[in-house]
Amino acid sequence: MLRFQRHILLLQRVNRLVKIKNTIIPRPFCTSTSNIDNELLNIMIPSSRKLDKEVHEPQYYQSKTLDDLELKIKQKRPENSVELAKVFEDLDKYITIENLPKVLFFFHNNQIATSIKAHIIGGAPDINSIVATSTIITKIFGTKYGNFNVLENDSEDFALLNSLLNQCYNSIKDVSFAELPLEKLVPLYFLLQKYNGEVLNKDLVNFLKLKMILHVNDTTSFELIFGILKGKKLTPDQYKTVFKKASELLPNLSLNDSASLMYNISITKERPLPLLQEIAQHMDFRKDESLTFKNLVKLAASLNSLSFTNTFIIRIICKQLIDNVNVFDDPNKLSSLFTSLSLMNCGSNAVWDLAEKWLNNNYRDVSLQNAIPLVMALSKVNSSPKTIEMPLNYFSNLITIKSFSNSNSWLRYVHAMTIFGKLTPRMAENVLKEEFINDLFDGKAEGVKTFLLTLIAQIDCSARNELAGFDRSNFSLNKYINSDKNLTEEMINVLYDKRAKNFVKRADVAIRRIVGSEKKCSGPQLVGGGILVNNIISYTPNNEVQIVDDWNKVINGSGKKFGFVYISNRQMMRDPETSLCVKENGTISLKIRLLEKLGFKVIRIHEYDIDRNVSAVGDIDYIKEEIKKHLIL
Repeated sequence: MLRFQRHILLLQRVNRLVKIKNTIIPRPFCTSTSNIDNELLNIMIPSSRKLDKEVHEPQYYQSKTLDDLELKIKQKRPENSVELAKVFEDLDKYITIENLPKVLFFFHNNQIATSIKAHIIGGAPDINSIVATSTIITKIFGTKYGNFNVLENDSEDFALLNSLLNQCYNSIKDVSFAELPLEKLVPLYFLLQKYNGEVLNKDLVNFLKLKMILHVNDTTSFELIFGILKGKKLTPDQYKTVFKKASELLPNLSLNDSASLMYNISITKERPLPLLQEIAQHMDFRKDESLTFKNLVKLAASLNSLSFTNTFIIRIICKQLIDNVNVFDDPNKLSSLFTSLSLMNCGSNAVWDLAEKWLNNNYRDVSLQNAIPLVMALSKVNSSPKTIEMPLNYFSNLITIKSFSNSNSWLRYVHAMTIFGKLTPRMAENVLKEEFINDLFDGKAEGVKTFLLTLIAQIDCSARNELAGFDRSNFSLNKYINSDKNLTEEMINVLYDKRAKNFVKRADVAIRRIVGSEKKCSGPQLVGGGILVNNIISYTPNNEVQIVDDWNKVINGSGKKFGFVYISNRQMMRDPETSLCVKENGTISLKIRLLEKLGFKVIRIHEYDIDRNVSAVGDIDYIKEEIKKHLIL
């Protein structure tokens, strides 16, 4: 009674000293006087010094080391699901691959599984506690196994995870979206995606996936966007939702995050072209920022995967590569980067001078795994073999078919060496064997087979015309084509895309009009065992184009003959600074070299030159000028 009266007097005194807004919230069912004491004290002291009950509450499981956390547990074991969840929240920072043995020892030594069974699986935990526990246990065992597919169904780890995730699913499946602890569920979802958690609880994974998509509309986190894109395949509408949110958040992204977004889109196998163009424009705006080497490599690879060759981005990649190559010390990543740039038809002289210099300096020390892709990249961009003579000779003597894990890689390497003029009889014999070609074609689609045959045909033609005494080839294109289409037509379909076929048609029409008769030009022909020449004209000793009844006689004869090679933009290397086509790729260069070996005067007709013309007359004038370089009409 006396204590109550003291409080009344104290309240009256305080009422005269404090502002009206500082009121005490009545607590009619409170039997403790400590709440009144704290509220009075909070009113009477400055706000900066007010008591924070949570801060001053004992934090039993905040540790500085794993040993420290173990000591705290020995002093006071968790007595309920909330305390157990606090243990896991603190344990999280110690879970790494390097630290995994210590974490597992901690887990077993302190009988954590028993605590989970008592307070989570066998108890009535709140949602936050079970989600936190499920997340950390998934992380521990995911780090341990790498993939939950390898978990044996009768193991203790499987039983614990299965029971825990079942409990988690049952506790959240009927909760409204507004009441779900989404920020806590996001890490759990990403871990289950990463370690194939569907084998443990498919219902939980699908439930979380749906909620993550709904959460996208409200999020400002790109980590959520990245995580969803890395996960299982979404529906078209779900992708549309994620891409729309990515577009909204794009202005806030750094150059590195923009590169990560491009990469994460590429792994979905989707191609949202408007978003890709937005990202490219944003990256151009952020071009003065630095990219990490890892993101530089991933960005280049993602452009190839998306078939999105963007000048802005290629320009950024080239500049960052040139500026930072001295600090890029991973040969594997460097080789991958050069390969990606070659596949995008990057024609930067500075980049390829750098690649040649790097190969010359490192070819004896770098692994074949890293050197071979670089050799193929340099062949694609039509580098001069003289600039890398020593590495090419070194690899020619060292590398054999046994150095490769599959037929396709060996074929690409041999074709690259053929471009460089470094084909050997041993290489040719290996590639032209029927057993090798059958293995190469196993399971391949007809279009892919036709493309591979164009490479084999060039190797075969080079072997017979550039290797002294080589006559051991029985290679024939027709033997390997299973198609109702004309072989020449099939070859054109593989080598030219839809746009380039229009260019081919325009060039054919112009040539027919120039020579005046269809009998004076051959149309597309396969020569030298499989080399496509787009058109042929023959001329007399008086430099007059002649009518031809049998083109095989002209092709195989020693008379004067022109071979037209139609070179599409896709077969050209482009300068990233100007976007202009600067030179033919290595495959076209090899074709021209082989046609010259077969006795042709080669006339190059370029798509970019035809594109400049606004009429058929322009096409005729252009091709006439190209012919005049060799023959006066």
